[in-house]
Amino acid sequence: MQDFNPLTDEQKSELTTLPPLIREVILKENEDLLAKIEENKKKTGYTVLNPPANVDEQLFLELMKPFKGKVALVDVWATWCGPCRAAHAEMNPMKAQFADKDVVFLYLAGEDSPENTWKNMIADIHGSHYRLNQAQWEYIYKTLNVRGVPTYLILDREGNQTYYTTGFPGVDTMKNELNKALDKK
Repeated sequence: MQDFNPLTDEQKSELTTLPPLIREVILKENEDLLAKIEENKKKTGYTVLNPPANVDEQLFLELMKPFKGKVALVDVWATWCGPCRAAHAEMNPMKAQFADKDVVFLYLAGEDSPENTWKNMIADIHGSHYRLNQAQWEYIYKTLNVRGVPTYLILDREGNQTYYTTGFPGVDTMKNELNKALDKK
């Protein structure tokens, strides 16, 4: 259930072998999960983008094409990454400060993030999201020199990388680096 996968009918029938109190707790958690999934379907503020099919030197350029002329914070993350999730929560208030500026928040995840988990997590992560297939994920890791998640890149309006770090450096650093990229002429 922690991966946003509700109980199957088979799993529910297996619960009959458990003590009543434990069965009730698990069924209540399942009901809460189903309610959360329905709630997430109504959320806005995020966009799911379909990645291009290619896995070549054009892949990153294609991923960035919708954001041409904007400053981009690219967040390479995974659903199973605790520091990634903590950083998303910390950066949420900061995003409002950039709402009226030419800044986009782009999130890249791979197939090692289960699709149901990813779909339900991104409902709370405002920005644009790509879920890459394994070949694309490996290519992006290599091309962007990713050493682990989370990894952050900031690109200026011309698409030049102005900042790179593995590990969350803190909201103040991210804000300062985004402002530097915005001020760059």
